[in-house]
Amino acid sequence: MPVSRPEEDIIPVKGDGCWIMDTKGKWYLDMDSNYSATNLGMANHEIAVGLFNQASTLISMKEDRIQIARARFLKEIHSMMPEGLDQFYWQNSGGEAVDKALKIAKAFTGTTNVIAFKGGFHGRTHGAVAVTWNEKYRKPFGLHNLDWVHFAEFNNVENIEELMEKSGAKIIILELVQGEEAGNRPADPEFVHRLWQLAKEKGALIIDDEVQAGFGRTAVKAGDWFACMSYDVVPDLMVIGKSFGGGYPVTAVVARKEIGNAMRHGYDGSTFGGNPMAMTAALIATRQMREKNVTQNVVDRSRQLYEGFKELRKKHPVMGEIRCRGLMVAFSLGSEENVHKAQEALAKNGVKVSLSTGAFIRFLPPTIISRSEVDYFLKRLDKALEGLN
Repeated sequence: MPVSRPEEDIIPVKGDGCWIMDTKGKWYLDMDSNYSATNLGMANHEIAVGLFNQASTLISMKEDRIQIARARFLKEIHSMMPEGLDQFYWQNSGGEAVDKALKIAKAFTGTTNVIAFKGGFHGRTHGAVAVTWNEKYRKPFGLHNLDWVHFAEFNNVENIEELMEKSGAKIIILELVQGEEAGNRPADPEFVHRLWQLAKEKGALIIDDEVQAGFGRTAVKAGDWFACMSYDVVPDLMVIGKSFGGGYPVTAVVARKEIGNAMRHGYDGSTFGGNPMAMTAALIATRQMREKNVTQNVVDRSRQLYEGFKELRKKHPVMGEIRCRGLMVAFSLGSEENVHKAQEALAKNGVKVSLSTGAFIRFLPPTIISRSEVDYFLKRLDKALEGLN
């Protein structure tokens, strides 16, 4: 079905760390990470062995049966989580997990009205699309005039308060760094703290969508495993995924105990959620993230990229606003045409980049990217920007 435009410029056949090789044997530095799903690289021997061993032992098990792989993983993950978020509900995709987070929030509050944000993106499933800002995703399915979804201005607490008073909404969903539809735009710290205070005053729940921003992607200091940690706040519910399994599909909704307990037997279910294969991949991937000190590497490489962009901007005036929150990185090139030209030039010079939002070219490099690989990228970016107006 023509639900997306196939990228036919290269056909990847092999990965090695931050690099992908096509059918012609040419290697490219990957600056997309498969939408931040392969933060540990495009191939992983340890995960491969773990999945082989697990599949040889117990390949699947329904969500509601106790199983060893999941218990083992739960013992490992707590040190990475924000304090108080310890109730997990396992899913298989980001959009699916967003849907379930909305259901849990509605069950707890007894309300249906939700405040989402202009510029926000939450996935492709029915509920996730309903709270995604861009109307082109909602209108084909009759989701563009829902009376229970209210879109607020990002970084504007006053607008949120107005909508809460008009609608009676008790549920707020946001990305702390708006990616897909806003060009990797981070929330203002003052806005975040005022929003959390407002939610407390109004008795509202905050759902923090960290599917793309989590697992060190947006770290600004060592130990920031999730964007909320870098802003020093804890949400009521958090949606996690993408790099969770090192490239293997696994996501989850995580909540405070009293919120999770609003769900009852039969309210929901999942055949594959938290299956042994997913839990094995997640165990190995998150362990590697800690062993490789990913959050510190993100901080260091983010600083290197930001300084590199500033130097390139002196040489290439076409570069405009620079956005760096960890390794959710973007800058403006003035037009979509310039973005496409830059992406094509980068590909010719051995760098694969396909992410963009309007005039912003976006980068989500693997969180294990090295100093020398960032240098490689900046040199080729320099060449790619030549001749752009």
